[in-house]
Amino acid sequence: TDLARVAEDVHNFSIVLLEVDHQLKWAISPKPLAHAFAKITSIYTAILSLETAMKHLLHSSGLKRNDILSLLSEGASKSGKEEFFLRSDDFIFDKLTQMELIKLIDARFNDIERLRPYKKDYLLGELNNARKIRNDLMHFKNLEQLSEWLTTIESVTDQLKV
Repeated sequence: TDLARVAEDVHNFSIVLLEVDHQLKWAISPKPLAHAFAKITSIYTAILSLETAMKHLLHSSGLKRNDILSLLSEGASKSGKEEFFLRSDDFIFDKLTQMELIKLIDARFNDIERLRPYKKDYLLGELNNARKIRNDLMHFKNLEQLSEWLTTIESVTDQLKV
């Protein structure tokens, strides 16, 4: 069922029945739907906070545009993957994906004083876990884990804050 149709139906009716393969799967009313959207929104906000903390951490470490281009170009040439954003003159931190941010943190881990109290493998694992959560959320997978996700992302964000 199209999400736009569900939202319209929930607005117009007190309960909406959703079918999958012609079998009743869910009954949705406005209050639980609004609660679910609020949870999803809180996780999107937490993901943005995490990405912002990662960017601030890298920026505060003195990492310059040419350093970023060099580090990511090396990784791209080794993997055979072209990095399309590298041609842009935009502010580079706005163009970096979570995966690229993780690669940069990995490459500069020992140079970032804020990270010294943490074990590199542990922190990179937590960042990769947060990246997987973001991808699952973007594809509406494993939504039953929303509460756990929020805790995980907030925890790793707290470790990165400068």
